[in-house]
Amino acid sequence: MPNKEFPTNYFRYTLLLLLLCSSGTVIAQRTPSYYPVNIVKGKPFAGSIVTDLQGISYDLTAPRGTVYVLNFWFINCAPCRTEMPELNTLVKKYKTDSVIFLAVANDGAAALKQFLAKDDVAFDYRIVPSGRGFAQQQGVKGYPTHAVIAKDGTVSFVTAGLSDQTIPMLEQAIRAELRRGKENEKSE
Repeated sequence: MPNKEFPTNYFRYTLLLLLLCSSGTVIAQRTPSYYPVNIVKGKPFAGSIVTDLQGISYDLTAPRGTVYVLNFWFINCAPCRTEMPELNTLVKKYKTDSVIFLAVANDGAAALKQFLAKDDVAFDYRIVPSGRGFAQQQGVKGYPTHAVIAKDGTVSFVTAGLSDQTIPMLEQAIRAELRRGKENEKSE
């Protein structure tokens, strides 16, 4: 025999759920599992010293006075390659500011050089090869992952994955850090 109460109860529970959600009540909130576990907004960045393809080293253990924009990626990551032109635009836009753009790649130097030598590939970040260990140290699970490290060494922004809002949010975080840096300089 069909349950005549089902449509009415279903409607009531759906309405209750909608009311709870729209009233600002949070039923459950958690960080997605693909977000890096060790890169946490507002916390100090636990970095290390990394070296790019040109042999230039960056001390991320004490990134004082510089804003670092980190991109964790790998060659066969389609979203990583898709976002490269927009990331290049950010590099060009902020190259005169005290911002260093580092792309920590899981791939080795030889594979990266071969990939970057292709005519249709341009990536203006400073590329750090063989970064899988560093990515694992940071708890990176999803690609691409972006983080902005403030001049005081704290994480001011982190996101994983690619959406139509990734680059605008990344740029907003960079601008906020540059503004904050200028405000701190004026107060000193």
